[in-house]
Amino acid sequence: MTLNTIPALNQTDERIVSGVTNWFLIGYPKNSSLMNHFSISHSKRLFVFFGLCVILLVTSAFINRIPAVEKEFISIEKLMTEGKLDVSISGLGGYQEECVAFKIKNLTGDSVLLRIEPGRRLHSEDTTMQDIFIVKHKNLTLPPYAEITEKGYGFCCKSHHRGPASGAVFGIGAMAPESWQKLANVIDKGNFPKQAIQAAVWCVSNDHPISAITDKNPASVDLLRRTVAKIKGVEVPWYTVIFEEAATEHQLFSDKHQRVTGEVNYQINNSAIVSILVKDRTGQVIRSLVKGNSNTSGSYTYHLDLSVSGWPKGEYIIYIYEDYSNLNKKVGFKL
Repeated sequence: MTLNTIPALNQTDERIVSGVTNWFLIGYPKNSSLMNHFSISHSKRLFVFFGLCVILLVTSAFINRIPAVEKEFISIEKLMTEGKLDVSISGLGGYQEECVAFKIKNLTGDSVLLRIEPGRRLHSEDTTMQDIFIVKHKNLTLPPYAEITEKGYGFCCKSHHRGPASGAVFGIGAMAPESWQKLANVIDKGNFPKQAIQAAVWCVSNDHPISAITDKNPASVDLLRRTVAKIKGVEVPWYTVIFEEAATEHQLFSDKHQRVTGEVNYQINNSAIVSILVKDRTGQVIRSLVKGNSNTSGSYTYHLDLSVSGWPKGEYIIYIYEDYSNLNKKVGFKL
């Protein structure tokens, strides 16, 4: 039946429709002939009307609370294994941030939702070059038979190997150990300085010290330090070790400590002569930092900025003395 063929309402139908409308909204006068059809009281009509409104509001709220169906992005490795993707990965000539390119082709007649996961370790085919550890995810949608090139965001994870050359070939590798994935997930959700991310990755891949995770703004790397410390089951160090720059482009990490920085807080209860010394584990004095300063009672902070170039690796202890022989505090650091 089309709109043109809908029969017109007769006079009785029109009176009924009009009556029902007024019945809900204002009610008909008691002397109306339609009241014979609607014997329910005016207060009950209002109750029914508002009841329907409540039902509509509750229904609307319930519908709005139903979560939208999220698209399910599938691991790129899984899709490759199933023969749905053809993927080749090559280096872009760097070893940090967007340093690899994924060339991806959809081999199917359907759209494919793929995910490059944080925590994936790409294996270099040249064993003298760095593997790349992906720390930022990419969710991609490929139409049927489409081909794209997408950059991957990762960092090298073999500190003593050379950086990948432009065009270096990588395999899809595998998901790294769970502890590595925890770090990658934190990096994926955060915004950290590039060099601090690299230092954190080397902490889990090559057992570098947490003290090497540093930035001019210490607060910007606090979460990275705490995450790695939790992974390794150690305390967050109070100090920072700064390393020399690598000597050549093929050497990404020098492994030569240069400076130690940090803050040492201490309390003086009575006026005293304060001396601060650095000793090695045998007790030998290596450096005198403060030579007999006169201090009144109060709280103090010593801002450490110590050159340690050429010092042997090992543990060192900072001693704070009052009146040359009374130990106030000692704290250690490790090179």
